[in-house]
Amino acid sequence: MAVVCYLNEKGGVLKSSLSRALAVECARNGMSVRLADMDYTQQSTSEWAAARTSAGIEPAIKVAVHKDAKAALEWGKGHLLIVDGPAHASDATIALGKAATLVVVPTGCSSEDLVPSVKVLNSLRKEGVPDERVLVVLTRVMSDAQEEKARKWLEPGRYRVAPGHIPDLVSFQNVAYGTALSEIVGRPALKQAIHNVLDAILDAIPEE
Repeated sequence: MAVVCYLNEKGGVLKSSLSRALAVECARNGMSVRLADMDYTQQSTSEWAAARTSAGIEPAIKVAVHKDAKAALEWGKGHLLIVDGPAHASDATIALGKAATLVVVPTGCSSEDLVPSVKVLNSLRKEGVPDERVLVVLTRVMSDAQEEKARKWLEPGRYRVAPGHIPDLVSFQNVAYGTALSEIVGRPALKQAIHNVLDAILDAIPEE
C-alpha cells in the first residue's frame, strides 16, 4: 500500500499534526493505517497515540517509534503507512523521501518557514525524488493575502502546492490532547478547511 511521508526539518509547521489527522481520517474510512514516529528523541506522536487510547477515542491509531527508515518501512508493509518524519536533518529524511509514494512538505508562509522548506524540496529533487511525488501544504496561514504571497514566492521553483491551506487560529490550542486537528469541534468552517487539505493530500497520492 501507499507510503505518505511528512517531511520538514523546520518545527512549528504542523507536520506531526497533519500526519496524525490523515491517519485518523483514513482509519475512520476503514483503511488499515500505521503511523511511524521518526522523532526518536521526543516521541511526541507516540505519546499522542497513547493519550488517544487512554481516553478511549476512536478510531485508535497504531503508532511505533522508529529511528531507522528501513525498519519503519518494513513495519508498515501491507498497510497505509504514514510517516511523521524526523525533526532534524538525518539520513532517514532522504531515505524516506525516496521510498515514499507521496512526500508532503508542510510549511508556514513566513520566510523563516519557506526558506528551510525549499531547502528540503531542493534536496529531494537533487536526490531524484520526482516532483509529482512531492506536495507542499501551506499551514499557519493568517490571511488570503499571506497565502497568495507564499504561493508566488514558491512559483519560481515550480513546486506542486496543494489547494487550500490550514489557518493559523487560536482554536487549535483547544484541541484536546489525543484528538486530531480534523476532530476539532464547534468550528465547522475551520474543520472543513482542514478536511479539504487532507482530501487534497489523498488525491495527490499516485495510483500504484
